[in-house]
Amino acid sequence: MPKFFVSSDIHSAYTPWMKALEKAGFDEDNEDHKIIVCGDLFDRMDESELVYDYVCYMLQHNRLIYVLGNHESLMTECIERGYPANHDWHNGTAKSIIDLAPHVENFYDACAVVYDKVTPLFNKAVNYFETKNYIFVHAFVPLKNLDGL
Repeated sequence: MPKFFVSSDIHSAYTPWMKALEKAGFDEDNEDHKIIVCGDLFDRMDESELVYDYVCYMLQHNRLIYVLGNHESLMTECIERGYPANHDWHNGTAKSIIDLAPHVENFYDACAVVYDKVTPLFNKAVNYFETKNYIFVHAFVPLKNLDGL
């Protein structure tokens, strides 16, 4: 039976996230230990690439459930726009895009690189994750995805 370690709003803060998982007893070598991330992987802090690499690794090994958050939408909108709006600087979205494409010199090209990186990741995410006793979401259950509603 899996043991879930639930976190949310990582906001590119890989080191504190790893410390919190370790403190909670998460064991990367124990296949029954799984992480649920309830949205907002990126933006605000400085470790976007580390968060990205770890999440991709854990997803590849079926050890992570990834629930979308509003910052995934903000990043998608900025990438599709190809340039940062004022709120993208305030939220940290523009910085995350730059951090995820470190060798790219202009923002428009960085958006294209990051699109190729995060689209497969975001496509593996769900709007909510349900167990027998709990529903895990970022902020709400999107009604459009519930059967019969």
